Amino acid sequence: MSLERVASMLPTTAGGAFRLGFVAALVVGLTIILVVGPLAGVSEKFASEGHDGYWQLAGNLIRGNGYVFEAGGPVVFHRPPMAPLLLSPLTLLPQPLQRPGVVLLQSLLVGLTCGLAFDLTRRVFHLRAARACLLLLLSYPWLYWHVKNPMNVIAQMAFTTLVLYLIGRELLIARHGDAATRQRFSLAAALALGLAAGSAILTHGTMLLSVPVLLAGAAVIGLRLDGMRTVKVGIAAGLIALFLLAPWTYRNWRVTGQFMPVVGGAGLQYFFGHVHWGFDGQDDGHRRWDRIVAASVGETRDVTHFWGFKDPALETKANRHMVEDLRAHPARFAKRVALNAVEFYVPIVRDVLMPKTRSGLGAVARRAALSAWHLGLVGLGLLGLYRNRRQPAAAAGWLAVAAVAVLAGCYMPFVASIGHNQYVLPTLPVLAFCAASLCGSPVAATTQESSVRRVPRPIGLQRSLEMSRTDWRNGD
Repeated sequence: MSLERVASMLPTTAGGAFRLGFVAALVVGLTIILVVGPLAGVSEKFASEGHDGYWQLAGNLIRGNGYVFEAGGPVVFHRPPMAPLLLSPLTLLPQPLQRPGVVLLQSLLVGLTCGLAFDLTRRVFHLRAARACLLLLLSYPWLYWHVKNPMNVIAQMAFTTLVLYLIGRELLIARHGDAATRQRFSLAAALALGLAAGSAILTHGTMLLSVPVLLAGAAVIGLRLDGMRTVKVGIAAGLIALFLLAPWTYRNWRVTGQFMPVVGGAGLQYFFGHVHWGFDGQDDGHRRWDRIVAASVGETRDVTHFWGFKDPALETKANRHMVEDLRAHPARFAKRVALNAVEFYVPIVRDVLMPKTRSGLGAVARRAALSAWHLGLVGLGLLGLYRNRRQPAAAAGWLAVAAVAVLAGCYMPFVASIGHNQYVLPTLPVLAFCAASLCGSPVAATTQESSVRRVPRPIGLQRSLEMSRTDWRNGD
């Protein structure tokens, strides 16, 4: 079967993309946990320590025990609340249904991600590119590994994609809307973007840095395009997101005595990266977690649970040591950022530079495969940028590159690669968007696909002569 034949079988609407993404994630996820794992004898313990305690938080939260890992235990301040909130109803299911329930929930989030990425790609480029974007997303093998685990990464990917989708829609209006629409404030758009932004921030601490930058960047571009609607919507969305964060920030202040908008753990994660690259004088993986804790607070007694401090006082101490280390060793910090920037998409680099840290042939093979896959996707994206460099849609590709830089950059001061490279996941739809632009000419496609009900249009920061505002109103 030819590639063109396969492409023709893919959906033509965002709803179809949602359904395909949902079914693919559900079928593959259930197959992994119910068939492949048991047959291969590698079924891992559900909600183990490697799953970061989100399931434990969810169970205690819905049972009224508070935001704790175990009833009567210390309060938790290093895990964001969105994933436990989503997972908490599933903890009431009978034990055999709990993990399938997790797969079902996260398959819905994968479907949402696919539908949003498909629709934005079609609007910016064309149907063929949207199908390619969908295919690239669903062909990422490690997506299905994360679907089966009760963690925050799938929710982070979905809400991040929702934020980018809504920002993209605003920029399209700023670029192609009529004069009145480009100036008129939309409460519905601001509310949707604000709720999406707040939800994304509550999935992971780094989103507190990246989401405001994305909103500010959209506002600046809106000004460049004389689209005050984008500026107004961005400001209102930011205020709504702050309002959504306020109760959680207040809770953190009450239980820790510290200003902590989303989560703590910055100091501990900083020294995680410190030990990760052997800056503590050891270039192997021996007693790594003890070394991380010792570097951050100077002791190795039982002070952590699920990779975070139990005592807020130790959080303060670790943060103070982080600042002291930054001031004392700025060149070493710059080196770490550079290494993390490479490792983010090429995790095999650490095995090459620090061979004593290798944790087994299987893990090395996995990191090699991840590296090859990411490099291939990045390469396709760069080819797409080059191919469309003289097209009106070229600006969309560069904006996507900027979005990747913002999303990935927040990890650079800490550690950029753990487990199955889960930090990459929120950038995956953006990479697929860039790579999909390689599939056909954005300008030519608008005439070839005029029979599609919601015809996508090319986008650029410079107004293209072939696009009238009437076309955009009809196409939207």
